[in-house]
Amino acid sequence: MTRGGWNEHSTGSPAPGVVYGGFWVRLVAAVIDALMLLLIGGIASSIIGSLTNVMAILGLAYVLVCWGVVGHTLGMAPFGLRIVRGKDGSRMNWLNVLLRLVGCIPAGILAIGFFWAAFEPRKRGWHDMIAGTVVIRNA
Repeated sequence: MTRGGWNEHSTGSPAPGVVYGGFWVRLVAAVIDALMLLLIGGIASSIIGSLTNVMAILGLAYVLVCWGVVGHTLGMAPFGLRIVRGKDGSRMNWLNVLLRLVGCIPAGILAIGFFWAAFEPRKRGWHDMIAGTVVIRNA
């Protein structure tokens, strides 16, 4: 057992008043993020040019800043979702952020690694497991 009632291998609730962020709410948050990025990317690409390059840079910068500085994306915020370290519920460090980002590559292959969160007890996708993170939802 570690600080605040957290247990890295626990399948129960991480701490009083907090629940794991489930698959469906995370999917809705990701769709909100994608729509927002498409809108901003479309506007930026009409000014700059290549949509592919703009979207790649914009998406990477968005995820790094949101995860690394705030601990959640703008799409996650309305649902009270946050990404924290799985072992103690503390804020992610930059290594967690980078590992989670890199972990999105294998997780994204056929989306299997993202769908994994629907069946895993702590609602973690492969990218969460690689980075040692968990998404929580304030109740």
